Amino acid sequence: MSTDTQAKTAAPETKAKAAATTETAAEASSCSASACETEETREERALCAIKKYMYGNAAASLVPVPILDLVAATGIQLAMVRAVANIYDVPFKQEAAREVITTLITGIGTRSLGLGVALSFVKLVPGVGTALGMVSLPVITGGLTYAVGKVFIMHFEAGGNLLNLDAKKMRAYFKQQFEEGLEQAKAAAKEQSGAAK
Repeated sequence: MSTDTQAKTAAPETKAKAAATTETAAEASSCSASACETEETREERALCAIKKYMYGNAAASLVPVPILDLVAATGIQLAMVRAVANIYDVPFKQEAAREVITTLITGIGTRSLGLGVALSFVKLVPGVGTALGMVSLPVITGGLTYAVGKVFIMHFEAGGNLLNLDAKKMRAYFKQQFEEGLEQAKAAAKEQSGAAK
C-alpha cells in the first residue's frame, strides 16, 4: 500500500479517534462533575468543573495527528463552558462560546499560539518529537482551558451571559489566568506522573 493510500485510509480513522477522545474526555469530566456538587458556592462548583476539564484536555492531547488534537481540545473547552454556564443558569450558545474562546486564545500572542501549534506538529517526529508533544501540549491546553474557564466564571459572577461577553476587554485577565493555568497544569501533570509510578 502506498504512503498516499495509507494516509487517505488513516484520516477517517484518526478523525473518528479524535472525536471519540473528545467525547470520552468530556463524558469523564461531566460524570466527575457530580463530585463538584458538594462545593458550597457556584464559583467553587465552576472551579471544580474547570479542573475536571483540564484533565480531559490531557486525553485530547494524545491524539497523534497534528491539529486534530487542538480541535479535540477546543471541543472539550466548549463542553466546559457549557458546564459552567449550566452552573450559573446561563443559556448556552455554542457559536457565541466558540467565538469568545477563539478571540481569547488568539489574543495571547503569536508566540504562545505558535508554540501550541508547533507542539502539535512536533508529534510527527518519531521518538523525541512524539514524547515532547505528548508531554508539553497537555500543559499548554490545560493552561488555556483553565484561563477560558476563569474568564467565563468572572463574567457569569458579574451577571453576564454568552452574548454580552467582550473577549477583547478580557484579554489581560485571560493572559494572567493562562499563566496561572500553566502552573496548575504542570502541577497536575506532576501529580499524574507521580501516581503512575
